[in-house]
Amino acid sequence: MDDGLGMSDTDLAAAIGRHATSKLRRFEDIESLTTFGFRGEALPSIAAVSRLEITSRAVTHDVGTVISLAGGKVEKCEPVSVPQGTSVSVGHLFFNVPARRKFLRTDATEFKWIVNVFKHFALAFPNVRWKFFRGNELLHDLPAKDSRGRVAGLFGDDIAEDLIAVDYNSDIMEVKGWITPGSLAMRTSNDQYLYLNKRPVSAWRLNKAIYNAIE
Repeated sequence: MDDGLGMSDTDLAAAIGRHATSKLRRFEDIESLTTFGFRGEALPSIAAVSRLEITSRAVTHDVGTVISLAGGKVEKCEPVSVPQGTSVSVGHLFFNVPARRKFLRTDATEFKWIVNVFKHFALAFPNVRWKFFRGNELLHDLPAKDSRGRVAGLFGDDIAEDLIAVDYNSDIMEVKGWITPGSLAMRTSNDQYLYLNKRPVSAWRLNKAIYNAIE
């Protein structure tokens, strides 16, 4: 759920088209991107392999719009009374692609990966409020905080209080973050969260170097 400016019915209908939301207008734009997506393929790609519903109301409109798709085909697009902002719901992933769906693991395994994604992005954007539901059960409700406060919300006050700030600048890079003292170091990389320009990254050499440094 995004409680921002929202979309008009025209923009919402266009958003599900391939490349409609691309951030690129010229080749040089790729050097100044500030968003995760830039090719405008996310929504149509998800819509093609799931049941997708988007509701949105623009700040300038009194009524919003809901659009529902199944396997990329629009099933419903009609006015609806909703708060300002945009809500995206994805269900029945790969329902129409059995060959792909068979690669999904058990519910417990898939849920573990979902939790991992949630934690990565909640840590990357502490200034954004995050809610995490499993069915109707609210597992996390993280109000906007500073980065130390977000760590406390996810891992507890005891961990957050012992964090050591990292703040390094040079001519070619800037490194910011938090590390734990050696007494709290984990023996696996599962509890290391690394980012490049706020994008989660996996780099086993960095994982190992960090662990060796604080061991």
